[in-house]
Amino acid sequence: MITYEPGTWGISFAFSLRGSVFPKAFVWAAPCALCSAVLQWVFHNNDAAMKIVGAGDVATNVLGGFTFILGFLVVFRSQQAYSRWWEGGTLLQQLRGEWFNSYSCLLAFCNASKDKQSDVKKFQHQIVRLFSLLYGCALQQVSTMKEKRFELIAIEGLDVESIRFLEESPDRCEVVLQWIQRLIMESNASETLKVAPPILSRVFNELGNGIVNLNNARKITEFPIPFPLAQMITIMLLFHAVITPVIVAATVETTYWAGVLTFVVTFSYWCINYIALELEMPFGDDSNDLPLHNMQRSMNQSLRTLINPKSQAVPNFGFHVERHSELIIRIADFQASLVDAEELEKVNTSRGGKLPPAVIVADQNRNMTSLVPKTTIAPTPQQSAQVTGSPEGLIQLSSAGVLNLPPDNALPRIAERPDSKSVGAPVPEYKGMGNSRAPDISRISRGSNARDTDDKMPIHFPAPTAGKPGAMSGSPRSTSPKRGAPLPASSPIKRDL
Repeated sequence: MITYEPGTWGISFAFSLRGSVFPKAFVWAAPCALCSAVLQWVFHNNDAAMKIVGAGDVATNVLGGFTFILGFLVVFRSQQAYSRWWEGGTLLQQLRGEWFNSYSCLLAFCNASKDKQSDVKKFQHQIVRLFSLLYGCALQQVSTMKEKRFELIAIEGLDVESIRFLEESPDRCEVVLQWIQRLIMESNASETLKVAPPILSRVFNELGNGIVNLNNARKITEFPIPFPLAQMITIMLLFHAVITPVIVAATVETTYWAGVLTFVVTFSYWCINYIALELEMPFGDDSNDLPLHNMQRSMNQSLRTLINPKSQAVPNFGFHVERHSELIIRIADFQASLVDAEELEKVNTSRGGKLPPAVIVADQNRNMTSLVPKTTIAPTPQQSAQVTGSPEGLIQLSSAGVLNLPPDNALPRIAERPDSKSVGAPVPEYKGMGNSRAPDISRISRGSNARDTDDKMPIHFPAPTAGKPGAMSGSPRSTSPKRGAPLPASSPIKRDL
């Protein structure tokens, strides 16, 4: 299969001759164009020859109807050919996915006990060779290549008599599939595989789905385009190549245009026909056929990668609550090393002067509510009773470890806000312990309508305790306004709205 880049304007790739049908179509179009030019000169310089031909408007109309039918048949055949080409590639990829997923499950189901390690090792190396052999036999069955040679993971160690029996079998793929199924059952009985039977049945389902896809792919190889259709299209193309130069030469007044028009029409029809011939059998060794050798090579690489012990060991995860609860989004360059991004993250978090992500956003937007990280610790009732919305109260929260603040420039930026009417108001209690959800403080501070908040996420605004204008009440639920009730006139939230 040819892989190409269209380029900026999508033109440069069109001048490549590798895998092109232009040379074949040119073989038919060039002689037809030359004959048309010669006949046109003869007809228009010899009245007797023109009377013998006698081509007029009637001949042109008849040729137009013939050309329409031929064009319909050629386009229909090319559509069917592309459908066969695409379906063949789709079925082989589905087959690969089903069988590789079953192989992956078998490796995951292996017994992790130390007593079974030798049996597990033998099973894994036996099953990886059988799956490579299975996929190779599948490609061999659908292939129409002259030499059917595919790469396999070395099968040395398998029983020689069994391999000879496989060579003489009419359907090798079915035999290898039976070997795999028997090996699974024997390994499950010996506890080399340790998995519940209902889960193990998934492996057999995927193996069965793969063999069904293989038989559908074999349909493309064994059932070509119907012979009458291919025969009719070929005879009509030959007749079209003979009659077109005569009709064009008799009706066109210029020799140059007679040759050009004949060449374009003949070249187009034969190009479409040869495209259909290229795509009808997608499992061959032509330039436009599917890359069967690359598919087998890719399957072997995947099988070998998965049997590596590092692929079967789950990576350790050093979980840090405050660091990983942020769920920071970073851009990773998958063409470079992913370890570099992880190391950069460790360096950034280890630097003391580096601001936390939430604090950086607050410093840029000058928004006080964004200073509260998503992983802040809820203040205790004693801290809530002593802390207000003033900068001094924020400093107390920071010293208690409840709120992270930048050391220098965040508080002056907050104090400079001309529309900050909530300074000095009571700090709403954040019930962030247990399974309760944190309210969206940033939406309230921006003046959003209270109805925009989630109904499943009630927000409590405790009223100030008598005698202490900046203190919190001990029971926030008892002082919470009911849903739909208007806020007090002195509420900073209502003033901000």
